[in-house]
Amino acid sequence: MDQMKMNEHGLAESLESVLCQIVALLNITQNALDGSESSIYVRDAVQMLSAARNLAIEAEQYRAEWEQLTLGNR
Repeated sequence: MDQMKMNEHGLAESLESVLCQIVALLNITQNALDGSESSIYVRDAVQMLSAARNLAIEAEQYRAEWEQLTLGNR
C-alpha cells in the first residue's frame, strides 16, 4: 500500500471512530434525558440530540462512500 493510500485509509478510520463516539454520546445523553420527568426544555433538547445523532449517522454514511471512492479506485 503506498503512502497516500495508507494516509487516506488512516484518516477514514479516524473519522469513523470519532463519528461512532459522537453517536454513542448522543445516544447515552438522549436516553438519560428521555428517562426523566422532563420539562418542555428537556424535550426540546432530546429532539435536538436526536437530530444531531441522525446527522452523525448520515456523516458516517458519507465517510464510508468517500472511502469506497478514494480507496476502491486504486
